[in-house]
Amino acid sequence: MAALFEGQTSTAESFYESCIRIFTALFKRLETEFTRRIQACNSESHGRLPREDYVKMVCGWNQEFTMDMSVGNQKRKEFFDSVKALYNELETSQLSSVLSLTNAYKALRELLGRFASDGDSPMLVIALDEVSKLTEWRGGGPNRWLPSHILGQVIKLYSDSDNVKPAIWVLFSSTNVRVTHFTAPAPICKLKLTLSGHQPDQVQQILLNES
Repeated sequence: MAALFEGQTSTAESFYESCIRIFTALFKRLETEFTRRIQACNSESHGRLPREDYVKMVCGWNQEFTMDMSVGNQKRKEFFDSVKALYNELETSQLSSVLSLTNAYKALRELLGRFASDGDSPMLVIALDEVSKLTEWRGGGPNRWLPSHILGQVIKLYSDSDNVKPAIWVLFSSTNVRVTHFTAPAPICKLKLTLSGHQPDQVQQILLNES
């Protein structure tokens, strides 16, 4: 994912369009993957899903995708390859748009909304790791632009399009202290957390304690 964000984009406009395509592809692939896992739980195709099915689905996802984050994890590789393939398809066909992004986001939220929510706890956390290069200015003079600002604008764009629960969070992490430059663009009324000095397992524990 970081490679897509840090790809060669010569202008702020092209980077903005790239971010639109990345999140559209990610949301569509997540919806497909979660739908498949729901069906594997033998749940009904419509209506509110039992909490135990949600727990089963999340545990299965974590077992396959987050317990082993090495390049040798074939299932993880296949999933992100499918995200990249859809991204390339959207780029080639030029079918990506703000509407396609917000529709993909809404569809994923509706799917997650079939599970019983627990207050304001997020149902999904998207972690973007080692993206500190996005805090480096690009261009020059009056055309200078900052990728992290545009990324924040795109996140705000789809977040504001559908203000119903459940929540989907985006978490930035990096070994570089410049990750703190990822400030939520005003006027988002969201909580921004900067976790300094925590190891990945400690961050995971913090998220578990918050859920």
